Amino acid sequence: MSEVIIEYARPFIDKTADFEEQRLVLTVAILIWNRTITFRDNQELLLKNIEELKEVLLKAAADSHFALDIFELLAKRKQTFFPDINRLIIDYDIADTPDGCHLNVASMPF
Repeated sequence: MSEVIIEYARPFIDKTADFEEQRLVLTVAILIWNRTITFRDNQELLLKNIEELKEVLLKAAADSHFALDIFELLAKRKQTFFPDINRLIIDYDIADTPDGCHLNVASMPF
């Protein structure tokens, strides 16, 4: 499942400059992944939840150059490229290794 999340977030990971940006992208990707699954039958609630997430993250990282549209793009990527993978990420670890960013996730069926 770690590889799936990396691939899911790949377009944004490839644009990062350092580990901290990679960690931020992966964290947001996991949040959006889980919300896309839990609200899959209610798109209106999903979009509302994504808007609320945006507000929280913007307040936490007001000086970030992190693109706002990542939320919508990740939600669309999940629905387009990974529609049949319905596993919730229940825990994750993102580590900076000599080989680059390493993600380890624990997931469960939803």
